[in-house]
Parts: sequence; C-alpha cells; structure tokens
Amino acid sequence: MHGDHCVPTSRYLQWLGILLLIGAASQAALADGDDLRGGVLITHAPPGMEFSTEEPVEGWCDHYSNNYALDDPNDQVTRIDVEVDEELHCWVLLAAWTEEKALCGVEFGLGDYDSDAWAMSAGDVFICGSDPQVIATSDPPWPQPNSGLAIAWPAAAAPSGNYIPICVMGAYTYTYETTIPIVENPATTPASPMFANCTVPPELVLAVGGTMGINTDGVPAFPGEPDPLRACCDDENNCHLLTQSECTDMGGTWLSDSTECHPYTCEPYRACCFGTVFVYCEVESEDWCAQQEASTWYPDIESCDPWPCDIVLYGACCIDQACYWWTEDECVAAGGDWYPDLPCEPNPCVFGACCFGPDCVEMYATDCVAQGGEFTGAGISCDPNPCVEPGACCFGFDCVVMSEAECINQAGVYLGDQSTCVDKPCTVACCAVDGSCLEMGYLDCVEADGIPHEEWVTCDVADCPIMIGACCYGERGLTCQILTERACAAVGGQWYPGVTEPSERICASPAPTDRASWSRIKTMYR
Repeated sequence: MHGDHCVPTSRYLQWLGILLLIGAASQAALADGDDLRGGVLITHAPPGMEFSTEEPVEGWCDHYSNNYALDDPNDQVTRIDVEVDEELHCWVLLAAWTEEKALCGVEFGLGDYDSDAWAMSAGDVFICGSDPQVIATSDPPWPQPNSGLAIAWPAAAAPSGNYIPICVMGAYTYTYETTIPIVENPATTPASPMFANCTVPPELVLAVGGTMGINTDGVPAFPGEPDPLRACCDDENNCHLLTQSECTDMGGTWLSDSTECHPYTCEPYRACCFGTVFVYCEVESEDWCAQQEASTWYPDIESCDPWPCDIVLYGACCIDQACYWWTEDECVAAGGDWYPDLPCEPNPCVFGACCFGPDCVEMYATDCVAQGGEFTGAGISCDPNPCVEPGACCFGFDCVVMSEAECINQAGVYLGDQSTCVDKPCTVACCAVDGSCLEMGYLDCVEADGIPHEEWVTCDVADCPIMIGACCYGERGLTCQILTERACAAVGGQWYPGVTEPSERICASPAPTDRASWSRIKTMYR
C-alpha cells in the first residue's frame, strides 16, 4: 500500500520479513490497520504497579493489561522517583496510535542511560504477546545502554489495539538521575525506531520514541495523524507515494490531489491532436496521446489555444438549407456558414421549430443546437407549439400521449397539456341492453357487457335502443325468458322485442302477425 514509504532494512529486519510470511494469510484485516504511520513508542510507569522478583501467575504483561492498562496518552507517566537505593521498579513500553492497528514487528534501542541508576539485566525484560521471536543485538549486550532489540510476532497472533504493550522492563533502582530514551536500534541504518505491519512482505515505517526519567522528568510521546501520502514525481518522471516532506527531501514534485500513482501521473502534459472525421485537441501525456486514433503529440506546445493541430478540418457548411462537407476556406468562399463540430447527416442547415424548454422559436437547426435548444425537425412550425408538455389525445376510443400539434395534425381530440391516458379518459356513450346509457371508457363499457356507441357520442344524444325482449322456447315454445335477439336465436326460441318483464301469457298466446297486433299484446301484459 505504501511501498515507497518503507525504510531500508538491516539483516535483522530481513529476518523479520521472512518470519512474517508465516501465517500471514490468516491475519484478519482491520480498518486501516496496516497503516502504521503516526505511531509512537510510549514509556509509561503505571501508577500502583509494583515490581518484584516473583513474576505474577498471569505474567507481567497480562498483569499490566488486566489492571493498569493505559487508554489515554495524556495519562502516561514518564518519571520514576526512587526513595532509597535498590528499590525495585518497572515501566512498560507501548506502541501507540490514534486508532486500532495490528503490529507484527518492532525494532528499537535503548539510548545512553546511566546503568548505576537503572540496573537492568536481560532477565528483567518481559516480552509481551503470543509466541514473540526476539533478536537482541550484541556489543553492547541487551539491555545495556546503546543496545538494541528486534521483536516479531507471527501474523496469525499479531497483537492489536491502540496501545499495544511491547515489553515490561524491571530493575533495581538507585537515587541517581538518568533518562532512558527509546532510540533506533544501533545495529540498523535508520535513525529511528521502526514498526512492521502484517502485509506480505511487511512494510516498515519509522516511529517516534519517548523517554523514561529516573529521578528526573522523562519525555512523553503522543501518537498523531500521519502526514498524507500523495504522488511524488522525481526528476525522471517516476511516481512514488510519499509525504510532502519526504517528497521535498528527494527533490521531487508533490501532487497534493493525486492519492495514487498511475502510468501517466508524472508524465509531462502537452497538446495532443487526434481524430479523423473530427479533430480534437487535449492537453495530455504522451502515452495517453499515443493511444488515441490518428494522434500527434506536441512536446513543445502546452495549450490547445491557439489551435495547434496542423490537420485540415472539415465541417458542415450551410448555404440556404443545404449542407456541404467542406473546409472553412471553401465554405467562406461560397458565402456559407461553417460549423466545424457538426456533420451534414442529419442536415443541420434546415429551418424549423427549436424548443427552449416550453418556448418555441423558428430558426435554423445549426443555430438551435449552438444556442442549446432542441431542434424538432425541418418544416415544423411553432403554431401549434410543439415544445409544451404532451397530453392525452383521443382517436375515437383510443388515447395516445402526444403534443397538441401532433394530435391536431392527426385529427385527434386533444385533452390538454400534461393530461394522461390513465383511467381511459376517452369516454363514450355506453348502451346497456335495457336501453339505459352511461358514459365510460370503451374497455370499461365492453367489460360491463354494454355496447359502445359507434359514433363516439355522449349519452344526451346517443338514443340507446332497447335490445332485449321476450324469448319463447322449449317444449311447444311455452318457456318465457328476457333475452337479446341473438341469445334467443341461440336457444331456438321466438323473440318478441321490447318486452322487459317475462310472462308465460306471452308464450301461451298466438304469435302476432304484425306490429299493430304485437303492440296490443304488449299493452295487455305490461
């Protein structure tokens, strides 16, 4: 993630890197838990934690974590006061960040302290964590002044948290004054302590160390937000992810807006002309330009203004309403208007309605497009206005959403702007078989077993006929039922129109021979 930010490795850190490869795949990733920048090594003497020659049952590290754990850097204690010689005291070394991290390795040293004030042996240093692997440098031996230590934890057992205990250091103390600074491992190159994360291979970052004071004040260390990593371009146009100070130190150019390194990040940007039918100019890198069709990169031209492309441009030349694919010189010589960004298909030179929202202006298509309008088509007039919101248009019983102009041109009935075809607005007189009438949509009428009026009129002029009558059928035609003529014929009956109430007397009477006699019969049985 931050490979360019890593520090040089010594033989100890090379060993550490090999160790960390073991079990790395099983390490659960934390949110930003691998970015160890901004971390510090805190020296902390927990108030109330006493040290003795007998180790607690749970061990000194768990004894600290269970009873005296630090959770606020402002509470760190960096001074131990000794009242009498040969008192036993201890302090804890913590790796600290502003948010939770996973730590797979640390390397540090003890600075030049007075061992007569703090008399510590290797057996007085208790390394924390599960299965730690330790390399202690010699000459001088650990933990003497100016000695160093490298510790690694397998990735599967890497300690994590905001304040990770590295080790507990105990010693016989005396009334002399001294300070014990946390510094770089004297056996390695970087002039600072180092952390290693759990990536494969591990990434190493520098850390800041605090100082423990014996009978004098120490120096606290406070974790902070790391400086942001951004693209840094060196003098050979190579890209590195570095902090601003690191980029400045190497003489590079720090790109504050570039959080990643891409193939073109550090390449110089110059004018690039490309295209065949249309020629474009963009200020881009040489590699980007090479990937464009018919491109030419100009290393000495930093802008596209004035136009740098030495390619003959063609465009639409409008003369009256005809379009010609000509160069600018050809178009001007013919007295036309030249548009380099427009093709001749579709013809941009025609005249018609141009919509600017609901407003309509009649103009040439080229001018319409140039002014941000929407050209509706050649020969379209603004009366009626084609730019308003479309509405419902009725063609008989059918409803279609379209503009008022389209509806009128097709002999439809326009129901108004923004009207819809929801709920079947094209109503019609619907005649029931009993002669009653309701106005409703065509499909509603059919679904209700009605008959839509064929002339698409309203009920006040529909004059719906009665379409039912008495039907005599069955044995000797004596069964009477009110049916339509078609239904009566289907059962082989004799149909008598206009009768709306069934009566067996109708079917028991002799069949009428003319309308007059039938009228008299209807009167008798109503």
